Amino acid sequence: MVGAAAPLASFRRSIALRPNLRASVYDAGAFGFMVGAGESYIAAFALAIGLGEVVSGVTSSVPVLCGGILQLVSLYALPRFGSYKRWIVTGVALQAAVFVPMILAAFLGSIPAWAFFLIISCYWGSGLSSAPAWNAWISHIVPNKIRSRYFAKRTRVIQIATLIGFLGGGWWLSYMQASNQILLGYAALFSLALSARFASAYFLGSHRTSMADDFAPPRSTSLWQSWSSVSPKARYLIVYLVCMQAFVQFSGPYFIPFMMKQLDYGYDTFVVVFASALIFRAASMTLWGRVARRYGSQGLLWIGGLGLLPLSTLWVVSDHWMWLIVVQALSGILWSAYELAFFLMFLDYIPQKRRADMLSIYYLANSIAHCCGALAGGWWIASHGTNVAAYHGVFLISAVGRVACLVLLWKVWTSSKTPTYPKDDSENLRDEIYDPVDSPTSNQTDSGPLISPIIDRHREAA
Repeated sequence: MVGAAAPLASFRRSIALRPNLRASVYDAGAFGFMVGAGESYIAAFALAIGLGEVVSGVTSSVPVLCGGILQLVSLYALPRFGSYKRWIVTGVALQAAVFVPMILAAFLGSIPAWAFFLIISCYWGSGLSSAPAWNAWISHIVPNKIRSRYFAKRTRVIQIATLIGFLGGGWWLSYMQASNQILLGYAALFSLALSARFASAYFLGSHRTSMADDFAPPRSTSLWQSWSSVSPKARYLIVYLVCMQAFVQFSGPYFIPFMMKQLDYGYDTFVVVFASALIFRAASMTLWGRVARRYGSQGLLWIGGLGLLPLSTLWVVSDHWMWLIVVQALSGILWSAYELAFFLMFLDYIPQKRRADMLSIYYLANSIAHCCGALAGGWWIASHGTNVAAYHGVFLISAVGRVACLVLLWKVWTSSKTPTYPKDDSENLRDEIYDPVDSPTSNQTDSGPLISPIIDRHREAA
């Protein structure tokens, strides 16, 4: 009986494979549309409802920190929940439900700042808390030999759906603004985002897995043990990424209020400028994949890391919308290189058994840096008069901080890649079949089997 169980389980898994892969692609499309039509316009909604420029920028700080803390708690709560799928679907459904109070606020025409922060914190918390579980669960569903190409296609679906949602949302808001019904436009747009995320929860729930694959086991090591057991190169990589995030977020969240309040651009210009980053980021992925194949992930990280240094200063050069499109196009290309590089380095230098823990550490530290950087930038703008000069100061300080991070990038380059865990615990670091040309990017919450970070519309401009 025991001998017959394994072939039966394998047979059932093979039968469920195609429906599961199809459902995951549908989930990706629904998720991407939700990000494009909903998440991308949260900061702009704060401006439209009268919460001010600083509040608009800070919406990407404190709420994201709350999300980072909640996802850390999920590592310990998940085993008590018992089921990966149940946990993930619950988190996604809760994230969809968060749009309900925002829709109500749009109809009412106002919302207290504290309530807005609470809502956005719940949005990030519910979304991020399912990320580590999704990474562990999906590795049981998608076989190693097809992961690279499958997740590349899945990521393209996310990018296309995000772009469609973003462009469609921008056109709709521009139309409603001309009709003097902008808040009603947000209510309709967030209703579409809510429907898309609930559809995502439905497709996730339609996956068929065995009880063994869906079972969330208890933890066997602490986060500190996982951190201390990986190579110095992996640890320096995370420290570098986190410090860069802090200085990027010092300026990143304030490009939208700068454009819409200080430069007085409408939704149509806002959408065209920011969509250029999305388009060029997706278009340059194949190029950077070839560069990574030839020069390695560390070489690509240098290209991305050096390229990001002056980006925020380019916003000081000119306020003309055509120049801003050029800056955004360049931003999308360089962010694509940077993100692909550290995705590859996560694969190369963090063993599979440690990735979930290391990702949780990264999420938490990244969220803290995100929050501190955005709050510091908001303080600078508020204390210097909320004018063009104050914004230019933030952009320049951000660039100086990024230059300082080159010290850490050099440490990543020169540090040892030898892990410190016992030899019998080691494994092939390239345990996934990976093709950089068809690689998924790492800036999307459900973009790949290993990393599911935040899609950050503010960072596109940074």
